[in-house]
Amino acid sequence: MKINKILNLNILIFFVICNFNYGQAPNLRSASGFALFTSEGGIINVGNSFITGDIGTAKGLVKDFSTGVVIGRLQIEDPNSKQTVDDIDFAFKFIDNLVCDVDLVSTLGSHQNLTPNIYCIHSDAILTGDLILDGRGDTNAIFIFKIQGGFTSEAFSNIKMIHGASLWNVYWLMNGEVILGENSVFRGTVITNGPIDLLESATLLGRGLTSKGRVTLNNNIII
Repeated sequence: MKINKILNLNILIFFVICNFNYGQAPNLRSASGFALFTSEGGIINVGNSFITGDIGTAKGLVKDFSTGVVIGRLQIEDPNSKQTVDDIDFAFKFIDNLVCDVDLVSTLGSHQNLTPNIYCIHSDAILTGDLILDGRGDTNAIFIFKIQGGFTSEAFSNIKMIHGASLWNVYWLMNGEVILGENSVFRGTVITNGPIDLLESATLLGRGLTSKGRVTLNNNIII
């Protein structure tokens, strides 16, 4: 009887630990409705960009969307955008304080397959080729990447999701400029403290949120 109780307790602890590990996603609060947001800087578009979700800035201008399509609201220096500044700061600090599960080298991709974890790169990072995120059948699986520098995805690079992985459960914390290369496909929520630049025909499936810096677009898709 005593052994059974100990076994049951160990099983309960195991599931609590697993659920805790998978429950590390930040609460984006008011930022969750934005496709693109900068706390301090402008959002500038070139060409026929297509965006689903709100775009906004708490301090800056939104320019040159006359030829683009935005299925959402423009929120410029309004009360909600000011609240979003605080909520992005909260999310940044929350992720920054998480303990790393796995350290990675600075180059991601080349058909690399990663499972749900909190990953850390202690430098600038680059994505080349395909990066595969494998949910292992768990649609609630969380992937978090903490990068202690800027980030660049090369042209035609692609983040792929398999076995139940969801782009809405993928979070990228950057410390510096984020550049998404030409014709690349990037999935997940980007939270950074530097500029976000989408080069020509890059696709962002997720969100681009920055606490400081411009956001530039060039014939992009953001969904």
